[in-house]
Amino acid sequence: MPKRMFEGIENTPLFGANLVAANFKADFRGDKIDLGLGVYRDENGATPVLDVVKLAEAHLVQNQTSKSYQGLLGDPEYAQLMLELVLGKNSDTSKIAVLQTPGGVAALSIAFQLIQSVRPEGQVWISDPTWANHAPVIEHTGLSIRKYPYFDVAMVGLDFDGMMACLSTAAAGDTVLLQASCHNPTGVDLAPGQWDAIIDVCKMQRLMPMIDIAYQGFGQGLEADVYGPRRAFQELHEAVLTTTCSKNFGVYRDRVAIAAVQTKSPENAARTLSRLTRLANVTYAMPADHAAAVVKTILTDEGLKWAWETELTTMRERIHSVRNSLAKALRGATNSDRFDFLERHKGMFSLLPLTDTQIDTLQNEHGIYLVKGGRANIAGLTKRQIEQFATAVAQVITN
Repeated sequence: MPKRMFEGIENTPLFGANLVAANFKADFRGDKIDLGLGVYRDENGATPVLDVVKLAEAHLVQNQTSKSYQGLLGDPEYAQLMLELVLGKNSDTSKIAVLQTPGGVAALSIAFQLIQSVRPEGQVWISDPTWANHAPVIEHTGLSIRKYPYFDVAMVGLDFDGMMACLSTAAAGDTVLLQASCHNPTGVDLAPGQWDAIIDVCKMQRLMPMIDIAYQGFGQGLEADVYGPRRAFQELHEAVLTTTCSKNFGVYRDRVAIAAVQTKSPENAARTLSRLTRLANVTYAMPADHAAAVVKTILTDEGLKWAWETELTTMRERIHSVRNSLAKALRGATNSDRFDFLERHKGMFSLLPLTDTQIDTLQNEHGIYLVKGGRANIAGLTKRQIEQFATAVAQVITN
């Protein structure tokens, strides 16, 4: 007799930050520290709803008149506002196909599905390392993956020469996945001149850059953090970007983002949008509207936009402050400068020079949770936890 349909399913284990989050939840120690899950936390250890988001939601409660579908492309006004936030208010978007998606992963998935539909034999080049979910999303579409050097472990910085040498060997038509700022998991970003050089390589090699924007405003500011995508969309006929509001608007669970594809002409953009519409229809159909409506309300009201930028600045400055304080504490606890790189890195994450065995020890003996490989969410630390963390790290690397 044949087995039931689902009898033979094997267990699929969690990995990365999701595994760390599950283990952290099961730990009942009162002084445990979670540096795994990639969410911003304030000085109280909470991931707050921004005050400006609450104001926008109150406005929607009073003024929204329907919960009907927005359509397969989502809210076009929201999508246009997000394009302007990334590319600049006066940017030419006539050659860009853009749609709203339910979160950043959906935006990445739709974009890679599009690429696979027109170039199934193409390769996607990703940084080594990159966000843990990039490779699974790409592989799920059937595209093949290559890696380019990015992080120099010895220097705890960017291996730019290795990156450029590798990309110069990529085949015409390949896709290069880049992160706009606050690189996950390293915290090591490209400087403007390096972005210029990469865009030149894309021109010469006919490579297609796909730029993932997850932390606009968390690194150096709203403008500085998108230097790369702005230059790419100015200089290249074809480029792709995805950008999510999860971090900078704090609407994590409400899931909203966009995927945008620049083409050579408005007519090409219209055809591309028709393909994106079809892909959206068979993937998730209608995206949810709530977070998009919140973000649109904020970006179309000067007072609310100013309030949002003020709260965003507070989050960015807190991350910078924690980085500086942690580097100082580790300098004292380890009597070395091996962690001084924390002051130079940008955004929520850095890769700590710890072995997986040391990470296990931190978790088992000290209740401190990091992702294997050393990724630490610096934004998850409160000031009162810094000395506890530094002391534990010093003990682990000494023993």
